[in-house]
Amino acid sequence: MKIDNITFPKIFLKLAEELGKTRTMLSKKVYKEGSEKYRGEDEVKISRLGILGELIAWHDLTNKNILFKATPLIDEKPIAEPDIELLLDNIKIDVKGVGYFTTELMVNENAHKNIGKRPNQYWFIKIDEYRCRAESYLVDSRDVDGWELIQKKYTPAYCKDIEDISIVCELPDVLQHQDWMNK
Repeated sequence: MKIDNITFPKIFLKLAEELGKTRTMLSKKVYKEGSEKYRGEDEVKISRLGILGELIAWHDLTNKNILFKATPLIDEKPIAEPDIELLLDNIKIDVKGVGYFTTELMVNENAHKNIGKRPNQYWFIKIDEYRCRAESYLVDSRDVDGWELIQKKYTPAYCKDIEDISIVCELPDVLQHQDWMNK
């Protein structure tokens, strides 16, 4: 379900670039060549996009005064748990940064099946870097089970066209109300 259009500070682009490089350096042992997680020359780009999505999500939740807990953007090794937890509703969300010209949403099969990382929701953030805007889509993780499983460049992924997302899930109440703290 498309839930929001978000604007974000331009500095996020530079932060994501630098943090993406750092995340890649710290993850080299996990994402090494020959491993199932290896993403080749795309690793820095993928890390950068993921971090940018997370920064935008943090920014949006902070602007809406929604209490949340987030995993670190970078750590010594990848963290196998959802990126965000909404504290009042105990909703766990995995953020997926998506390029602006992307027409398909994807969730890695192994990550989706990982019980320790399995979120309640996936929050896809489709990023327009030139305008510092993003479209936001929230999808219930149970709905992803029904998406088409397709072998992608590096691993199998559950895939769905963005235009088919509008009827996928209901919004958690906490994301429907910007003024939830005043109720």
